[in-house]
Amino acid sequence: MVYWFLVHVLLCIVLFIAAWVYDWMQTGRGNLQAMTIFIQTLTSVSFIAAVAFFGKALIDDDGDGVPDEFEKGKDDRK
Repeated sequence: MVYWFLVHVLLCIVLFIAAWVYDWMQTGRGNLQAMTIFIQTLTSVSFIAAVAFFGKALIDDDGDGVPDEFEKGKDDRK
């Protein structure tokens, strides 16, 4: 499930950049306002937190297929 969200976020980023380049080629000038807003979004605190969450959620040291961050809660309940 985490991989699906990660792929979705990456796909949205690539799709925006492709659409921005397409618009640039069609109009002959880049929409700098849209790219500035996009860069501000990518460097915002909430986006950085989401990247950190994905990074922690993809670590599986014991190899059982469940990320270690999600196993932590199960150990605390026992």
